[in-house]
Amino acid sequence: MKKTVLSLMLALPLLVKAQCPAASAINDSFESYAAGSGQGMPTCWALEGSSGGMGPTIGLRNSAGEARTGSNYIQIYSFFSSNPTNYFITPELTAIDGYHYARFYLKSDDAGAMTVTYGTMDSQSNTASFNALGTATLTNNQYVEVNTGAIPATAHKYFALKIEISGMHKTIKLDDFEWGALAVPCNEVTNLISSNVTKNTAKVSWNGQAGDQFKVEYGPVGFTPGNGTSQTILATEINLTNLSEGTAYDVYVTTVCQNGNSTTSPKVTFTTTVCSEASNTLASQITKNAAVISWAVQVGNQFKVEYGMSGFAPGNGISQTVTTNQINLTNLNENTDYDVYITTICGSETSNNAVKVSFKTLNTLAAMIAEGKSPFTVYPNPSDGTIISLVTEEDLSDYHYAVYTVEGKQAIENSLNQIIDVSQLESGAYLLVIRNRSNSFTHPILIQK
Repeated sequence: MKKTVLSLMLALPLLVKAQCPAASAINDSFESYAAGSGQGMPTCWALEGSSGGMGPTIGLRNSAGEARTGSNYIQIYSFFSSNPTNYFITPELTAIDGYHYARFYLKSDDAGAMTVTYGTMDSQSNTASFNALGTATLTNNQYVEVNTGAIPATAHKYFALKIEISGMHKTIKLDDFEWGALAVPCNEVTNLISSNVTKNTAKVSWNGQAGDQFKVEYGPVGFTPGNGTSQTILATEINLTNLSEGTAYDVYVTTVCQNGNSTTSPKVTFTTTVCSEASNTLASQITKNAAVISWAVQVGNQFKVEYGMSGFAPGNGISQTVTTNQINLTNLNENTDYDVYITTICGSETSNNAVKVSFKTLNTLAAMIAEGKSPFTVYPNPSDGTIISLVTEEDLSDYHYAVYTVEGKQAIENSLNQIIDVSQLESGAYLLVIRNRSNSFTHPILIQK
């Protein structure tokens, strides 16, 4: 029976230990414990040093008027021991990480005979591990506040008071102990830079604390922070997409912390690139099986030219890439409508839209006539159906002209001027015959209304 009782008694401290999880905060005025003469330590706290017998005693007391708040307090009494040293040790702490403080209140009946040093320990029993951090200033018969400020980070898990008393029958009292967290600094980001800027995207990166979150806000240059587009991420870089071509942007980055946000970083500014569409497109020198497609010069860029019969879907046509501002299309079908799409290539990018130009190849008869020589140049050809102009060094006063359908029916006849009114003609192919007493010149013309 005695063995059973002994085993139970030995196991009891282990059970008590198991009920004391590590604390992230302590706010103990010792009111929840039984107090009075003969009472020992509060639950999960520890005392190391000389005690018992005629030596110093320490424990919970509730003498009237002696507590700072409430009725309970901790008392250390030297009794008949003249130079006792004791360690009053907190329950285990979750961390001593540099962002916690201790605050407590001490009252002495002989301040000159006592020294209270605060520090940390690696366990509740290893007093040799005590690392002193500071000393409390005591006042006789009056509670004084001791606030340690930030306790330096350490692998230790316990805060402790080392209490040294010189002389017998000296008393020191402790009340209202607090272990609390300080605000963790919210680190500002540094070295904010932009890179890999294209017409619609850009990469922005910075230096920040690992594990922090970051709010990235961006908008057109000059925008007011709070009115831009924002994202919150864990990484220290972000790829911005769906940007507008040729646009200047400002970007700000702020660290997001539990106790608030850091100061917003200085902005970084970049401008997206431009890949311009082809302009001034023209189809010319059209024959029954060839045409020249040209556009305005863009120095340094390439162009993808894709063509096919009218109405083809881009991506399904015949394509070539050129570095000049024109291309000769050959092996075309006669009397056929064609569409041509021109896309600008700027390095690894392309213009947002392909520019379309359309034309129709000549039929065989019109092509054969077009191959004859004439002192007259007819333009525009094809015509939009309003006028046709002539360029020549000939004296026009001796010339007449007539316009015939390809079936040989005369549609117009008149004296020749440099401007020929063709507004009465329907869309289609015609033959313009220019003649004087000795010569006759035939030009195919195409009316496209």
